Amino acid sequence: MRPGNSGGPFVLPDGRVAGVVFAASSADPGIGYAIRSTEILDDVEAAVSRTTAVDTGPCIR
Repeated sequence: MRPGNSGGPFVLPDGRVAGVVFAASSADPGIGYAIRSTEILDDVEAAVSRTTAVDTGPCIR
């Protein structure tokens, strides 16, 4: 994982999207995290037809 990868696809060697990258480990630069595509498929399909902007809210840490 590199800075800026969050929100991008986690792609398998055969070209299939396995998930969406959301974080990297702060303890081990070789470890990253992704949400499986099967877990978010319904949300992605619902979002395709939505065009109204929404507030992203504050960054909470």
